[in-house]
Amino acid sequence: MKTINFIINPHLIFEHDKEILFVVNKSINQSIKISQKFFDLLKNINDLNVFTIYDLEVKYNLSDSIIKYLLNHLFIIPNQNNEIFARGIHVFPKHLDVSRKKSLGDLLYTNSCYNVIIGLQVDTLKDTYLSTRTSPNEIRKSLNTFDNLKYVDMGNILYFPHYETIGALGERVNFITKILIDKHHFPVFLGGDHSLTYYTTNALLREVGELGIIHFDAHHDLYHDINSLNPLNHANVFYHLTQSSRIKSITQIGVRTPSSIYVHEKITTFNAAKNNINTICDAIQKLPKDIQYYISFDIDAVDPKFAPDVAAPIPGGLLPEQCFKILKLITEELSLTGMDMVEVCQGQKKMNKTSALAAELIQKVLQNKA
Repeated sequence: MKTINFIINPHLIFEHDKEILFVVNKSINQSIKISQKFFDLLKNINDLNVFTIYDLEVKYNLSDSIIKYLLNHLFIIPNQNNEIFARGIHVFPKHLDVSRKKSLGDLLYTNSCYNVIIGLQVDTLKDTYLSTRTSPNEIRKSLNTFDNLKYVDMGNILYFPHYETIGALGERVNFITKILIDKHHFPVFLGGDHSLTYYTTNALLREVGELGIIHFDAHHDLYHDINSLNPLNHANVFYHLTQSSRIKSITQIGVRTPSSIYVHEKITTFNAAKNNINTICDAIQKLPKDIQYYISFDIDAVDPKFAPDVAAPIPGGLLPEQCFKILKLITEELSLTGMDMVEVCQGQKKMNKTSALAAELIQKVLQNKA
């Protein structure tokens, strides 16, 4: 078996407060009181740079329970994850509801299961007016108005698009999702544009094995000519997802673009105008029940009268009431492992009608799922 090398989390800071010693994990905003012996030990390990579990057991005579404590609280991390921690994992927006705030460390070391809100500020459109980067914060403002809704919020995953690739965000998504699924939490990813679904679903596939996707959208997101496949973007993300053998089905609901773009045996498409809601509900009831499902909801699936703040509005979309009915059925009939809400753009007015509807759609899923 290959030996795993560990390092001290680069975000640990050692501090004194009078006679009390603290170790602060900046990446998960957590501080813990420690003894002088523990302080000296961590300092020594830090000097070694790279070590193994064998080093902790033999050189430092640490028990299994203490080593588990170090790992669970992210004091030490596998060396291959060093780059993920180099600039941090996630950050809490200033206006985040303090009563719902949970760090990655909190969610790692708990016996409770939570619905977890996570923002991904991704925008491959690179258009200032149509930006989706601010939408996670806009959606959570509306979510905060639902007093009885049970969820916690771990803020936004850090991403620096000016000097790192979207793949760096993907690695952070993988790392965080593994922890959440291992602990039986339910992740709700707030976009951002639809490219993020590639990373969220692939992260889930590592943990659940096989996946079906319920895809609400006005567009197929299946463009695949030679010039459009690279880089991954909001328009080709579902073409890339069809290439995974572990994604068993993709059910597209609300589509209003031509169906001749791409045909694949995994994909079943329901046009918003041609297919009535009963037909869609019948198809959902017939989906296999032996796999996990993921909801990917592009808000432009809804008619622009109700969701105007989108990049590419197409008339004739789903009504909010129809979406509520379909989502209720999905939560009743299928086993869900996560969801995303994407493509909400910055509103023209202070009150963003689209982000408010996005929050209500999420609320329906979490409420019905419970």
